[in-house]
Amino acid sequence: MLLILLLASAAFALGANPYLHLPDDKLVVREFKGEEWDQDRLGINEAGDGGKRGPLTASVTTIRLETMPWGEIYRITFRILPAASQRNAGPYYLLVTDNEILQLSSEDMDRELRVIRAMKKQPRFDKTDVAALTKGSLRFKDGSWVTEITVKGDICHNERWHDGSGHFSRMLWRKGEGLVGVAMGRGAELTGYDLKLDLSAGKK
Repeated sequence: MLLILLLASAAFALGANPYLHLPDDKLVVREFKGEEWDQDRLGINEAGDGGKRGPLTASVTTIRLETMPWGEIYRITFRILPAASQRNAGPYYLLVTDNEILQLSSEDMDRELRVIRAMKKQPRFDKTDVAALTKGSLRFKDGSWVTEITVKGDICHNERWHDGSGHFSRMLWRKGEGLVGVAMGRGAELTGYDLKLDLSAGKK
């Protein structure tokens, strides 16, 4: 709950992005809980229409890497258990401004970060880079992929799916708390996972 309080007080006091803003460059680790499914490794469920479910957890680490006058850069990494699941999530490199969170992608991320750090103002971005919005909505199609980003109340919901294949990915952001959910799946219940912030972690 400490992170929630820090995010909330900093974001609303300074006018920074309400979904992701830390007061310093210290690591913040939170626990996510959920489930995975995999027809090849875990088998088919009793209904015969998807993979069996199994428990999945992740330690999710957020750190601020850079601070510019117009924005910040964060990295979010995942350590998923059980290791036997061989799941991969992230890392996410995120360019955070007052109005949006953009996902960075580069084969040379160190160079990318140096270039962005030296910029005097926010770079232009493509709609395909958007991970979260603070208001409004965005929906577009890129080939067979459809992306829909919506803001309702304190939640920003980012979902991307492939027409016809069943592939999808999802990110959930909550104001004052940051990233609170990630999910992905391939095929019609062939393999995938769904993880959400464990609000009970740290409570007695």
